[in-house]
Amino acid sequence: MREDTRGLILPGDGDWNERLRAKRARRARQGWLRAGVLLLGFLSALGTGWFFRESPPLRGLWSVKQITVRGNRTLPREELLTSLGLREGMAWWQVPFGREAVLVRSEPLLSDLSLHGRWPLRCEVWVAERKGFARILDPSTASWFEIARDGTILPAPRAEAADDVRWL
Repeated sequence: MREDTRGLILPGDGDWNERLRAKRARRARQGWLRAGVLLLGFLSALGTGWFFRESPPLRGLWSVKQITVRGNRTLPREELLTSLGLREGMAWWQVPFGREAVLVRSEPLLSDLSLHGRWPLRCEVWVAERKGFARILDPSTASWFEIARDGTILPAPRAEAADDVRWL
């Protein structure tokens, strides 16, 4: 039998079947070892992420501490934040960036809305509201509504703004 230092299987060897089985077993052990190392790495990353997310001293680093709403005159701040799904103390990756268009389409008083994250602890909500152009009485329900310049029908007018809209 010839000795081969590189682990090659030579045709002249008498125990080449044994060497082939040993090589296959070694490869199988290495495969299980690689899978174990990958699993351990994945679980370590998962545990580290959980620690940084749930650890009380570190939670403050990743959460929204202050929310500023600017430009709202008619819509209450709490109603806007609830509609956006935004609240103080929520994690940064839960802030609903990109949901502004849905809220603008569903709320007739809003003409534009933008949400900006200001690292490290703030979010700013910029609001542009529609203003009534004309006030109209609906004779069937005896209730008032306003029409904006773009044709959007707005809800019943506010009592404090009775002088800034034309009556029709």
